[in-house]
Amino acid sequence: MNAIDAGRNELARLGLHPGARHPNVVDSTPVRDEDSTIFYDYWTFNNPTVIKTGKNGRPLEATIYTSATDGEEQAIPIVGEAACQEYVRQAIAWRSEDADLIRQDTAHEQIMMHIAELAADNPPLAAWVIEHTPTVDVDTENLTLTLFDLYDDPLINLHTSTIAGGGWAKLPEQALDNLDNIITSLEFSRLPYMVGMPRESLAEFLTTLSDGLDKAHYDALHAPGVPTLTEAIKAANRAQSIVEAGRQQLARLGFAAPKPEDIRHPPELLDDGKVLFSDYQCFDSFAHIVTDASGRVVEVYAGEPPMVIDDNWEAELTGEIACQEFLRYAAEWDSDASRNERHHAIHQGISEFIREQVKRDSSLEAWARSTDPHLNECTVNTISITFHDKEGQNLLDVIQSPYVDDFICQEAAAFDRVGVEPESVATFITNFSNQLARIHSRAIRGDKWETFSIVYEAARAAQDTAAHVAQRSSIPPEMLGRSTPHIGKQAVPTTPMRWAPSPTIHQAEGRSL
Repeated sequence: MNAIDAGRNELARLGLHPGARHPNVVDSTPVRDEDSTIFYDYWTFNNPTVIKTGKNGRPLEATIYTSATDGEEQAIPIVGEAACQEYVRQAIAWRSEDADLIRQDTAHEQIMMHIAELAADNPPLAAWVIEHTPTVDVDTENLTLTLFDLYDDPLINLHTSTIAGGGWAKLPEQALDNLDNIITSLEFSRLPYMVGMPRESLAEFLTTLSDGLDKAHYDALHAPGVPTLTEAIKAANRAQSIVEAGRQQLARLGFAAPKPEDIRHPPELLDDGKVLFSDYQCFDSFAHIVTDASGRVVEVYAGEPPMVIDDNWEAELTGEIACQEFLRYAAEWDSDASRNERHHAIHQGISEFIREQVKRDSSLEAWARSTDPHLNECTVNTISITFHDKEGQNLLDVIQSPYVDDFICQEAAAFDRVGVEPESVATFITNFSNQLARIHSRAIRGDKWETFSIVYEAARAAQDTAAHVAQRSSIPPEMLGRSTPHIGKQAVPTTPMRWAPSPTIHQAEGRSL
């Protein structure tokens, strides 16, 4: 799929579809460069909107062209993926059926209130209009009020538009025209008899009612619950700042922001103003991390996802302290130093295993001296090792994972080349398959964790730390050396005590001082 199709598909998934060519654009063909695509045929809030998408098709920038207060055209930029996502969401909500219903109810209620005011001192008008209720048709661009005669047949349409303005009307089977022209026309002469009113009274009523349609339409477009362009821009900028605050906090905790092309799911702005990040890994698995409006981490869901372990995540944490502590463990696990330690432990374990096998079967000695086991993958749950012959060709692949049985791929002829008997090969493979799980477990646990379930252990340690902090915060300040006791009127200075957890606590949590 090319970049243009990716952008079209993503915008369509969000609910945005191309429309008419922009007024000031001669050619609306999308423009591509190395990293992005620019589209010139989208409209939001009835305004031409230029949208820039990235390689993955997700919107990165949007520019809305609208009229300023002085009548001149102005360009309003929306920058950032989160901002664009929120802006598009607001624009789609603006065109939704729910928004149409709110606009319809608001316009109808206001127009009927205006009619009731005009009919208060005019019995013929009250008898006509109130008994033969008008209908209102309103959308994001137009408002049309249809009045009926005494026989409930359409009498006249009064029309206003955000593009053409107000003062328009239409008689049945006639073209749309200026209301003043219609009132002075011959066709208008029959209308007063159809509603039982004098011509002058009907003309005055229609003119007054038409003059109020602009306000009714404006109020409908800005009714509570209906997004406006101004509100959408504010919401977009707010969404981007909230997401950036979360990204910055996660960066401080040791999690680098993923590259745009590596993001599977963009941050999701939740209904309560929080942000859900699902593109970060904790202990080699994608986690769900929730930050609040200020960027603080308040929820973490990590490890085995639901439907694998009792419909719950392996680790579910709430509270800023517990979440930060857990993420600190995860960031440390993913550090280069920690990864090098694991790889070193695995290579050391494999070397020790091979030496033991050589002691038991000397026919393996020549191959053992030339082989260089290669660690393909080492995660919390999976390990993959490849053995080579002295020419560097693959000899044996071993993969172990809790989700599948051990998978071993070998070339029998290759072992013949290195001078190892089939019986010795079979014994080596069986022993290594059994020993690899122990090697992997020791490397994963290191000297920090007590069990192989390090995600659960890290969550428990984080919760314990949060509990200790909560318990400590409940200790009176004077017991923490934060106050100066008084004897009579004389202040007795004291040396603040420096509190530190005992090594026993840290050892229980799998940490070291």
